[in-house]
Amino acid sequence: MTLKYTDLTEVDLAKLGASVADWKAAVDHLKTLAENARTGMQAKTDGARWAGRNADAVRVLIGKTTKEFEDLHGEANSIFQVLDDAHQELTQLQRSTKALVSEAIGKGYRVFDNGDTSVSVIEYVGPGEPPKGVPEKELQHYADQITANVGRANDIDQSVELALTRSHGNDPNNAGHKEYGSLNDAQVERALELAKKGHDMSDVELREFNRIMKFNGGEKDGQFATGFYKGLGGPEKALEFYADITTDGTEKDAGKVRLDAVKDFQQVMGPALANAMDPDTKNHLPASWGDEFRRLGTQQISWMPHQMTKPYGYQVLGGLMRYGNYDPSFINPIAEHLTQLHKEDPDKLLTHVGHGQGDGYGFNPSGKLGSGEDPLNSVLEALGHSPEASEKFFTDPPHRVQRGRDGEAGRKAGLQVLPGRLHRQGLPVERRLERRTPLRQRGRAAGRAQRRPRSARPRTGIRHDGTAVRQ
Repeated sequence: MTLKYTDLTEVDLAKLGASVADWKAAVDHLKTLAENARTGMQAKTDGARWAGRNADAVRVLIGKTTKEFEDLHGEANSIFQVLDDAHQELTQLQRSTKALVSEAIGKGYRVFDNGDTSVSVIEYVGPGEPPKGVPEKELQHYADQITANVGRANDIDQSVELALTRSHGNDPNNAGHKEYGSLNDAQVERALELAKKGHDMSDVELREFNRIMKFNGGEKDGQFATGFYKGLGGPEKALEFYADITTDGTEKDAGKVRLDAVKDFQQVMGPALANAMDPDTKNHLPASWGDEFRRLGTQQISWMPHQMTKPYGYQVLGGLMRYGNYDPSFINPIAEHLTQLHKEDPDKLLTHVGHGQGDGYGFNPSGKLGSGEDPLNSVLEALGHSPEASEKFFTDPPHRVQRGRDGEAGRKAGLQVLPGRLHRQGLPVERRLERRTPLRQRGRAAGRAQRRPRSARPRTGIRHDGTAVRQ
């Protein structure tokens, strides 16, 4: 059942608050019972010197009873945590919505419930009075703000219902089912449930997904964002999911409603990824995700059976990263890798997808700076709204790191960027440079070397596969 505007403004949340208090008391009592069972009858049973069939049966029975107390405590705690978070958030949303409505009425506007999560705001004109000519933009501003609050309240309601059902398990004789530490856990579960549908999400479901991501994806502790991306199944699954939704919404016959929802999808997925990849947040994804994204960058990605044209991972990732403030540890290695790949072959990662679908088709629904087929443009756009990362990228000495085709940094192995064909020759770098350097320049180089201890000058060689290694 969809929550409506009047449901949010008229509901008595004090009753929910009282229910939260009751569940908190139940949690405390059940915790005491569970501890008493574990330290009392369970401990005594474990230490008893019983033997025989009855003894074995009693041990099993007491073990099950102790576990049931613990399961009851876990179930009650899940219900309490979810209801407590929901009560706090719904109270804030109700207060915000009432304030907006009061402000709108004070200006002579009227708010009408559309029967779903949306409202309409119009100018009130009394009998015989001429219209005041209020700008439509201002009326829509109030409508959008109130609608966003009601939509968020509806998402909370849906997530709470899901969490309570799964915590209880619909089994009156057995506790110990799904446990939740917060409403966030339930919201992650709901977002992943919608994500599994892929492009089969309805417009209403996609808008719900976007709201959940928008309101939770940027949380300071990174719990939601990290849980969501982990739940997708890894970097490759994340790219496949993003590509599936964006290409579906940018097809010629997708329609404006779907395209607008997919534009919002792009704007919430990127910031959530940035949050999840920030090592400074309490909860974040491991650095190996960045390694895997770089490895996938030069691999072709598919998300449909029998897909003919497959873009490169960096093309998909570029669209995803066009929004969000990324940490240097994540985005700068990607930017370095793409810059080096572009220097080697500017057209290598420019696979065109969606023949006949028009210029808007692809991984950049926003349409800003083109369709997003060139991943270098996309990562430069991402650096544009990642100030710390962009400062480091553009001010650090250039060409300090050489990356292989899989994006693996050479710095750890002492690799250096070497000019042109020097990579592909099997001699030590000093000897190869000597062959290519005129005698006069070679003398200058020797003079510079004399001003620096030999131990400070790295010797660099080339592996059989053409990668450089400091010796």
